[in-house]
Amino acid sequence: MHVVANAIAPHQNGMVVIMMPHIRVSDRPLSAGASLDGKNAHTFEDLATLQQRTLYGWKKKALAALLGMMNLILHGVTTPNIVRANTLEESIKTGVAERFDIVPTNPPFGGKAVRHIQQNFPGPGNTTGVLFLQHIIKKLNPTANARAAVVVPKGTLFRSGAFAGVKRILLDDFHLFAVIRLPPGAFASYSDVKTVLLFFRRAEGSIVRNPLARYETWHYELPLTAGLKKFSKGSPILDKHVEEARRRWTQWKRWLEGEGKRPFLLAAEAHAADKTDNCLYWVETLDDLRARGYNLSARTPYPGERAPPAASCRADRPLARTSA
Repeated sequence: MHVVANAIAPHQNGMVVIMMPHIRVSDRPLSAGASLDGKNAHTFEDLATLQQRTLYGWKKKALAALLGMMNLILHGVTTPNIVRANTLEESIKTGVAERFDIVPTNPPFGGKAVRHIQQNFPGPGNTTGVLFLQHIIKKLNPTANARAAVVVPKGTLFRSGAFAGVKRILLDDFHLFAVIRLPPGAFASYSDVKTVLLFFRRAEGSIVRNPLARYETWHYELPLTAGLKKFSKGSPILDKHVEEARRRWTQWKRWLEGEGKRPFLLAAEAHAADKTDNCLYWVETLDDLRARGYNLSARTPYPGERAPPAASCRADRPLARTSA
């Protein structure tokens, strides 16, 4: 058995991914090697597997592909599988050439795909954001442990049309187990677009671990540092800013694995909370998300003002009930 631990957090170097060997990982498209730096290579028993058959990346532009390759080499991955190619050129209508166990990526969004690119996809849509989501879904291995972490613009949460179709797949056919909203400037100085992290996996894996959790999505709003209107190049988001998120993720992960009770309130429970309460984390049910037309943009259901989370909504608070 090969154990996999994911730690994906935005900071000045992009997403950090920690993984064990024999897991095929793809960053499609490659984010300058930021998701695949292999900095924990020295901890793996089978370095050959890590070096040759674990990390894969694609990038359209030559310079970006070169920078990604250099980044991996500097972090000890001497034979990176970096390909210069347009990810969206691959047709996914009938099948794909290869699939992967983990796909952590920060794809380009906001662009428009030309007609011949659009024809590579079964679903409608001409924006690169929705096409990349379709591509990532198709590239995941048909195994219970296959999963992905994707950076998307905040608008993806509420957009309809082609985006609603993709979100329906993420919720009905997969398990969208976490949505983390990032504060403004999280990716400064590359982009000021407000972004969100989507974490999803094959539904079969969640059903085996905890059939109740499969129908739940954890939401977390990463707060800004006091005194800042947004993060920037001069005041970047750092690891210390996501420590609370990691602690809460550890609690949610235990529930996903079937350990103990659900650590956070459902949105319906939070609505009934005391008006002095305020939480940056809560749980939405699949039924509620379907009823909203797969709109994921709901803000914190707690009625309190924006403030540090109250003790009554923390994970160690005894829950009134634990519904599925």
